[in-house]
Amino acid sequence: MCSKVIVSTGMVATLNSGDACITVRTNMDSLTVRASSHGCENDYHMAVVLNTAIVLKQLGFNKVVKFIFEPGEEIIGGAVSMIM
Repeated sequence: MCSKVIVSTGMVATLNSGDACITVRTNMDSLTVRASSHGCENDYHMAVVLNTAIVLKQLGFNKVVKFIFEPGEEIIGGAVSMIM
């Protein structure tokens, strides 16, 4: 698996190589929270995507999968920074 930092807080990790691929995306932003709250469950989303990558690697999955960890989902511009 290889990874590439796109912006200081964003990353794309690629499992295997080839032309066609599956993409799995999660957001990595965070909000300042001073009390108990819903908090958008971003930590859960990241954990699911990261563990999906680990399990596919362990199972020897042979298709190309790109795991996109996108920053700034709560503000405009997070996705733009990942494709620039």
